[in-house]
Amino acid sequence: MAVRPATATKAPAKVLAYDAATKTWKSSERDLLEGTPPEVWCYIFLEDADWFGSKKCLKEDRLKILKPFGSPDLLSDNLCVLLNGYFGSNSSLSSDGKLEHLSTWFRWLTKKVLTDKEIKEKSDKIKANTQVPTGTYFPWHKKKDSAPKENDVKGYEWYEMGFFTSWSYPESKVLCIGTPKEVREQLTEVLEASPELQLRDPFALLRPLFDEVIKACDLYTWRATNAVRDIEKERYNKKPGFGDLQELYRHVVHLVEVEEVAIDTLASLARRQETNFRLSTELSQKYQIQAQEYLSFQIQLMSSMKARAVAAERRLESEITLAHNMLASSDNSIMKSITLLTMIFLPATFISVLFNTAFFSFDKDGWTISSKFWLYWAVVVPVTVVVLAVWWYWGGSYRKIRSRILHNNSMV
Repeated sequence: MAVRPATATKAPAKVLAYDAATKTWKSSERDLLEGTPPEVWCYIFLEDADWFGSKKCLKEDRLKILKPFGSPDLLSDNLCVLLNGYFGSNSSLSSDGKLEHLSTWFRWLTKKVLTDKEIKEKSDKIKANTQVPTGTYFPWHKKKDSAPKENDVKGYEWYEMGFFTSWSYPESKVLCIGTPKEVREQLTEVLEASPELQLRDPFALLRPLFDEVIKACDLYTWRATNAVRDIEKERYNKKPGFGDLQELYRHVVHLVEVEEVAIDTLASLARRQETNFRLSTELSQKYQIQAQEYLSFQIQLMSSMKARAVAAERRLESEITLAHNMLASSDNSIMKSITLLTMIFLPATFISVLFNTAFFSFDKDGWTISSKFWLYWAVVVPVTVVVLAVWWYWGGSYRKIRSRILHNNSMV
């Protein structure tokens, strides 16, 4: 068994709990290594996902944190830590076949492309040796503990979010690992405005949470799309930077991937929701229908978001192709310049070589032309004609070249 360091890091979490007496949501902090919050209805935000996946957090610590949520031990293994998404559940039924307890666990990833200003700010924080926000340097699966170095600054942030729920009416708790800080802040504002939730629904706490996660995904997708648009607007003002284009293309591909997986995860949740309602009779039919409709709406939002990311991916592919074509056009211009220089100096070269042959002689009496000079033309002219004829026969004519090009294009 691993030994805990003397200066072990705690698991500080932000807790957003419902106070039934005042019918309000209140914020607090708690060390999850000391147990889950006693509140009946609550969200628990462990936003430092880097710590959760580092050596500072021992495997038994992770198991201790996840145990109250009924999740399998496999979730603490690298197999699940490295996946781009998953969904699972575990339910218990009463003697009369009704849903008595439900645990769910799922993973949802998103990626944030940083602006030049944000990258500079992070670089300055590194130089000042200050703490850097979650997701910038040490993704969950890398498990690095060394201090960040200046060359570790990247133009993106991963948010590898893990969600774990435990429901047994009247208790309902949701553990959120690795979520952006703004998700918790905006969720707090939403719940303060409309604190009432139907807690007989095992997924009641997930509905407002998903809204805020989807908003964050939408914001990050627009960041990547706007970066593509900036490249499109500057395509003729700047030389194509293939490194930057490929880096942005990588980010967009990642967004398409994780959003597609997120859609599959939400679809699995929708199927589980149908099972929940089939095993529960306390919820009205109206509530069940509206809850299913709203989850379908959230899935559609993610589908539209993925379509935007796919469009950005294709636009970026077009920009990369255009950049290659512009580079090829630039190479063609260089070849034209070389050809022009050749044509300029070729006549002079020909004349100098010609006058250095035995057909011409220079002496003090002047210069004379050999009577055999006609031999030069007798050889050069026929050879030139033969070369041109061979070139023409083997496809040098305009019609043959045009026909060959059209034929090749028709085969593509």
